[in-house]
Amino acid sequence: MTTAARINKGAKLFMGTAAESLTALGEILDITEPGFTREVIDATTHDSGDAAEYIAEGVYDTTEMTVTLHYVAGSTNDDALIAAVQAVGTSAVRYFKTQPKAATGTEDRTFAGFVTALNFDSKPVRGKQTCQVTIKPTGAITQGATA
Repeated sequence: MTTAARINKGAKLFMGTAAESLTALGEILDITEPGFTREVIDATTHDSGDAAEYIAEGVYDTTEMTVTLHYVAGSTNDDALIAAVQAVGTSAVRYFKTQPKAATGTEDRTFAGFVTALNFDSKPVRGKQTCQVTIKPTGAITQGATA
């Protein structure tokens, strides 16, 4: 049997202030994509028998996304991420697209969200500069084949 496993190398992340004009963030080391969570409501009654019964909450939530990348002060990445985390109100919304490997080719996952954290890692004498970015999606995440 042939495995369907895919390697991670080559995953991409794009960000922009408009859904139609996204720019790739370069030198990404690690991406943890947003996931989904849904609450359930206990619907157990005295007539339920020996097992609890639940119904799914009508709204699902998304988990935060984390990204580790090379940090270069004053770079395009650095300037865009600082602007995103410092923005407020409706100007804080950014648009994102991830491209993980798929059964064939890649899939686009697109969503709007907010950069909620930009943390600069320690800078040891022997080592490289990296930073951590946290993104909270807002609204739906859509998935489709890469165009």
